Amino acid sequence: MEQLAGFTLTPGGGPTLCRSQRRLRGRVRPGVAGDVPAIVRDCQVRGWSIHPVSGGKNWGLGSFLPDVDDAVLLDLSGLKAIGPLDREAATVRIEAGVTQIELHDWLQREAPELAFNVTGAGRDTSIVGNAMERGLGYAGSRADELFGCEVVLADGSVHQPDPAWFSTTGSLPAGPRIDALWSQGNFGIVTAAWFRLRRRQEVEAAVVVSGGLEDVFETVRTAYRCGALVQPVHMAGNSRAGRLSAGLLQQLWGRPVEEEEARRIFPLVQGHTAICALHGTRRLVAAALAEIKARAPRGVRVRSVT
Repeated sequence: MEQLAGFTLTPGGGPTLCRSQRRLRGRVRPGVAGDVPAIVRDCQVRGWSIHPVSGGKNWGLGSFLPDVDDAVLLDLSGLKAIGPLDREAATVRIEAGVTQIELHDWLQREAPELAFNVTGAGRDTSIVGNAMERGLGYAGSRADELFGCEVVLADGSVHQPDPAWFSTTGSLPAGPRIDALWSQGNFGIVTAAWFRLRRRQEVEAAVVVSGGLEDVFETVRTAYRCGALVQPVHMAGNSRAGRLSAGLLQQLWGRPVEEEEARRIFPLVQGHTAICALHGTRRLVAAALAEIKARAPRGVRVRSVT
C-alpha cells in the first residue's frame, strides 16, 4: 500500500449520489489535527489533489467523494477533541470530526445548562462540516456561529485565530473578519473552530403547524411579521414531516420511537407541516403560541411539543 506522510492510503471510490463514478487515489484518516499539515505538504510535493471531508452528509445526504478522479480523500472524522469551554461567553472549541450527538453528550456531562443549534441532518453529522457548507439549523445559520477557525493552508502552514476572538464580552474584535473565507471556499482545511452555544431556557418547545400549503405558509408569514416566530421554519410534506417528528421525539424522550407513537402526537394530515423552535420562559412561549394560533386560518392546526 502507498504511504503518505507516514499514513497508509486505504482504497476508496465508487458511485456518487448522482450515480457517477469516482476513482480515489486513496483515503487517509488522521487521528489528531497535528497530522494534517504534513499530509497537505506531502500532497503538494507530489502534485496530488486533496478532498477533505468531516464525515460526509453535511446536509443529511450526499456523497463524500470528490468531483474529480485521483484525489486523496482526507477524512477528518477522527478529530474528536472538544474543549476548552468558555462558560461565560457560552462558546466551546470543537474539532472537525465532532458530531452533533458527541457534542450533545459532552454538554450533558460538562455543562448541562448549555445547548446548541441543531440541524435535521442527523445525530452523526459533523458540526464543523455542516457550518463550512453554510448549513441551516433550527436556530439559524451554522456558519454565523463558528469563529476562530484553525486552518491548514495549501502550503501546509497553520492559520491560528487571533486571541482577541476569545473575549468573553460577546463583541467581535476590531479589524477584518476572515472566518467567512473558509466556508464553501477552497483556501484551507478547517481542523477546529470555536462554536457558539446558547443557554437552556425554562421551556424548549417545538411548534408544529399543519394544513394546506397556502394556509400553512400564511400562518408562518404572519407569525414572523408579528414577531411570534423568529427562528427558521422547516416546511415539508407528510413523508419528511413523519421522519422529522420521530427524530424529534426520540431526542426528547431518549429512546427509540415507533412510527405509530410519532403519528399519535404528530398525526399525518393532508397538506404540509411546518416545524419551528420556541425557547424562553413559560409565559413567553405560551404567549407566542397563542398569537400563532390566533392568526392561523381556519383548518390549520397549531401544536407544541416540549
